[in-house]
Amino acid sequence: MKAINLLLLAPHWRVSLVRAFRTAKTRLKVSGKLVTADSDPLAASRKVADACHTHPPFDDSACKNQLIDICHRQAIDSILPMTNKAIEFLNRYRRDFEKNHWLSYLQDSKTIEICHDKQKLAGFFESEGIASPCIGSAKMFAGKNDFPLIAKP
Repeated sequence: MKAINLLLLAPHWRVSLVRAFRTAKTRLKVSGKLVTADSDPLAASRKVADACHTHPPFDDSACKNQLIDICHRQAIDSILPMTNKAIEFLNRYRRDFEKNHWLSYLQDSKTIEICHDKQKLAGFFESEGIASPCIGSAKMFAGKNDFPLIAKP
């Protein structure tokens, strides 16, 4: 089996998740590296990766080229974005990262748009007949005693 070098993008404090990847890699006898890249030089996940890199924040114009350079230097096979910001960043620069087939774990733009908008996601669930909690404005729920009620901005 070919070695697989995976870049975990923006893993921050997800040490247990990086360890889970390592455990699965060992159990499945997959060779290759687990590489992390994060904008936080103190991210705890750096400690459990085979290699780690710090990159500029996603809104910095240098970020894209630095991540592409990391992928080349580490012979990355695929990038796994670990946060919504990482997903949105890769989606924004999809063409640049697809050239090297690094985005095998990134959904299409339409799916990302739906999943990152609570109203659109609720509408999608409804159109597909998937049971989901009712969402709406605070006014919509005023005076109702339908508990439990979860409020999220």
